[in-house]
Amino acid sequence: MNAFRKAAAAAVPLLAAPLLALGAQAAHAAPVDDSTSDSGQTQRASAPTPSVSARSDASNITALQYLLSAWGVPTDADGSYGPKTTESVTTYQKKKGLQVDGSAGPETMKSLTSTTGFPNSPNKNTTKAVQTLLSKVGYSLDIDGSFGPTTEKYVKAFQSKVGVSQTGKVDATTWAYLFGAKAAVGDWKKCSDSISGGIGKERTGVAKGNFRVASCLVPSVNAMVDAAARDGVTLSSNSSWRSRDEQIALRKKHCGTSEYAIYQMPASSCSPNTAKPGTSIHEYGLAIDVKNSGWGSAAHKWLRANGQKYGFKWTVSSEPWHFDTKQPAVG
Repeated sequence: MNAFRKAAAAAVPLLAAPLLALGAQAAHAAPVDDSTSDSGQTQRASAPTPSVSARSDASNITALQYLLSAWGVPTDADGSYGPKTTESVTTYQKKKGLQVDGSAGPETMKSLTSTTGFPNSPNKNTTKAVQTLLSKVGYSLDIDGSFGPTTEKYVKAFQSKVGVSQTGKVDATTWAYLFGAKAAVGDWKKCSDSISGGIGKERTGVAKGNFRVASCLVPSVNAMVDAAARDGVTLSSNSSWRSRDEQIALRKKHCGTSEYAIYQMPASSCSPNTAKPGTSIHEYGLAIDVKNSGWGSAAHKWLRANGQKYGFKWTVSSEPWHFDTKQPAVG
């Protein structure tokens, strides 16, 4: 963080974009500068305009994808900077008269974070981008596109943390800090304890390794995947969050198609074991099935030794690939 702040304090021109209002009514004002605010706080200079690439944190890529959708270029928010996202960036650049290279560099990111384009009605995808980045740095909130009191509170908390005006609105400087901040490990136990049943996709986020988990768990997964990579081990998803419909489909496949087989048959009577709909930890967004994590594999050994630091335990003795933060059921 010190290196980031030093870079931010350097002689970087202030971004000229108007404030992005994300409350009930949008408001436009000058960007934050080094002057003293009404509250008496000395403000920091703008952070350098960010760039997003295929090597960026998955949360940053997801936020970029939400911003592209907000600007009228529909893009799946899957956290992967692949051909489709490159195509969306190219389309956006053509629309805005920017250099067309498919790369979300400083010029493109400055444009994307300048305003929603909806001055009287904040765009839900823009809000989801903000919520995704807040989740990345450790704040626990739903990625629901609703800029309510909780999101505003966390925006202010983040602004206080990085030393900019605590407006609760996301201007170009706050965007830059949000994109530039490193992912926090997060409080996985608090996240796990806060979830007591299946959650919808809107409450999930895509972490590194293409793991889709509860949004409050994304920082922990990102930190775990990075730590494994430093040890030469690749962690990637074979399965993670599942919807209720997906769990029902698995029960039909593994247990049978009768009403009893789908909703009442014990998980142990299925082949393989498959939890009843509504009880699978995968539906909670708190479980991951790791690709290439078979018996004796490097991934399984690494997770057995290190996974618990990030909240993930091996809990199903017959499945060396399954790790979760708590175990209400199997499969």
